[in-house]
Amino acid sequence: MKSEDLLYAIGGIRMSYLVEASAEIQIKNRRAKRIKWTTAVASFLLALCFLLTLPKLLKALDTKNTLPDFTDESKFTIADGILLSYNGTDKTIVIPTSVTKICATAFAGNTSVESVVMMDTVEEIEDGAFAGTVNLREITVNGKSGYYLSEDGVLFKPSRQRLEAYPASSDAVCYTIPEGIEVIATKAFAYSRLKSITFPESLLDIDLSAFMECDNLTKVDLPSGTRTISFLAFEGCNSLEEINVAEGCRKYVSDDGVVYSADKKRLVMYPCGKKEETFTVPDGVEVIELYAFYNCKNLKKVILPDSLIEIQDYAFMNSSLISISIPKSVTNIGEMAFANTNMKE
Repeated sequence: MKSEDLLYAIGGIRMSYLVEASAEIQIKNRRAKRIKWTTAVASFLLALCFLLTLPKLLKALDTKNTLPDFTDESKFTIADGILLSYNGTDKTIVIPTSVTKICATAFAGNTSVESVVMMDTVEEIEDGAFAGTVNLREITVNGKSGYYLSEDGVLFKPSRQRLEAYPASSDAVCYTIPEGIEVIATKAFAYSRLKSITFPESLLDIDLSAFMECDNLTKVDLPSGTRTISFLAFEGCNSLEEINVAEGCRKYVSDDGVVYSADKKRLVMYPCGKKEETFTVPDGVEVIELYAFYNCKNLKKVILPDSLIEIQDYAFMNSSLISISIPKSVTNIGEMAFANTNMKE
């Protein structure tokens, strides 16, 4: 092959290579541009989605905007920051931000309210404030309150050591009180429909009328650390047949569902739902405490021991008692100890 032809052939090969290389570079450039374009579009769409959802996000974070629109402050009676009463018929109510305290009778006898939204301005709730709200299903604390918190519609102190209120008309039939709770407040479970309650080992005190009118309760098992069972703690629990205290309790002991002091010298509480018509107070008991047999509708006869010294106020009040013999050892019978009974002797 002539040298001119060889050079021409080499030049053709080189040109072909350059053309192919140029084409490949163009393809890569187009791909890079496409990737950049796709990335830019994706970024734009993400930014657009964020901007579109931002108002909803801000609304969710703004607790004031989560309140129902139908709050009508004219339905509340408020004086010096104290909520005295609610006079409306709404199912859901929001307590005004001007309220710093809710008095005990604020919702007394209310049958319409099902949900209460409490603002973080509320600093104090008197005992039993929600006890009369028999159709209440939930209590909610709106905002970050330093005074109260709610969980699953139940109201607590922020320390989670005190249970303030359980909604009477909750759908639950069983409830486990959270571990860490030490105090169950006055009328906290009043009128509850619960059939079973599990108490935490941390429990120390059950306040006055804490379980008032819990008609579905049949049995209560209290932990060994219990140190206070206030009188009338289970007032009106007409199905309650047993109040059991775990072994090792320093303050109380139970026998056949009846609660005594640890030394069994004081009869503290007789479940008003027990079916027996006759009960014999054990020998050694010296005192029958306040309201011990209150509202025991099945009980007709009580046999008292010769060791008995005192029957305290209202001990058998509102029971169906028709027969009792007071031993000579008794030196004190309290006020209205047998009021509203059917005593014949």
